[in-house]
Amino acid sequence: MAENEIIPIEMVLPHKIPLIPLNGKPIFPGIFTPIMLSNADDIAAVNEALNTNGGILGMVLVKQEANPMAIENLYEIGTVAKVVKRINLPDDSINIFISTLKRFKIKKALSKEPPLMAAVEYLDDVGEVTDEIKALTRALISEMKQITENNPLFSEEMRLNMVNIDHPGKIADFFTSILNIEKEEQQKILETIDIHERMEKVLMFIKREQELLRIQKKIQSEINEKIEKSQREYFLREELKAIKQELGMPGDAKSSDYQKFKEKIDSFKFTGEVLETVTQELEKFQLMEPNSSEYIVTRNWLDLICSLPWNQTSNKEFNLEEAVKILEEDHYGLKDVKERIAEYLAVRKLKSDSK
Repeated sequence: MAENEIIPIEMVLPHKIPLIPLNGKPIFPGIFTPIMLSNADDIAAVNEALNTNGGILGMVLVKQEANPMAIENLYEIGTVAKVVKRINLPDDSINIFISTLKRFKIKKALSKEPPLMAAVEYLDDVGEVTDEIKALTRALISEMKQITENNPLFSEEMRLNMVNIDHPGKIADFFTSILNIEKEEQQKILETIDIHERMEKVLMFIKREQELLRIQKKIQSEINEKIEKSQREYFLREELKAIKQELGMPGDAKSSDYQKFKEKIDSFKFTGEVLETVTQELEKFQLMEPNSSEYIVTRNWLDLICSLPWNQTSNKEFNLEEAVKILEEDHYGLKDVKERIAEYLAVRKLKSDSK
């Protein structure tokens, strides 16, 4: 082989590689990303890759949790990556920077215990770049731009990558990696080798994401309108109240009720626990919004308090026998209650006071 001849990547990549199980989401080819690893088995897999085959390892999504992890618990198709840099962290975990290269399929398990080793077959994209593929590429970029516009979740670097990727299959992979979709759906995209089919699936996910964003914006708009309306009404009421006070006009119904209750309660000259309770309810009434459910309850309570004859006494004589007779005629049964009322009236008559 000539010295300057280009060597195909299939001839460079080893067919026996260590595997790192992914619990989050699958990683797609053509991406440079950091990964933090704290599991001892994963670190052992990285060491194996660096020591034996130039840092080449496989990243595979976990299909079913297991301890210890076995190859049977992983999806068959993953992404091969090269460890570009490794950083040891103080807590014995490591941070690696990987460059993902292409898809692979697990052909055979070479180890039953971690670190996991497997014989793999590398997968190429299927399909030629036809006019239909070019049209799908333009549609993907156009629809994706609508999602990324004014969205803080998409960085400027992501937007630049959208227009700089030149291969249709890689564009579909990149869009899938940044879309907010379930990991199982992302894995299905990773397993789709046909470019046309993959792009159609990604376009469907983009359309669905657009619909979710439209509904989200609608909900946010409705909530903002309600908040703005409530704030506007509050400020207008406060302005109207200030204008009426300035002109000497009566205030709103709530202010009028508060003033009426306050004057009435002050005239009763309450003391002690009664004064404390009534004052607390009156202050609570002043702070309440008329639309709240407790407003009516508190208002009725204050209205009842103000309607009671607190400072009125009666020296009217009453006949105990006549009172008992009235109780028997007007109320059937209730023997204990009647006896208690009769005892109370008897004590009142003996004491000859109103307390």
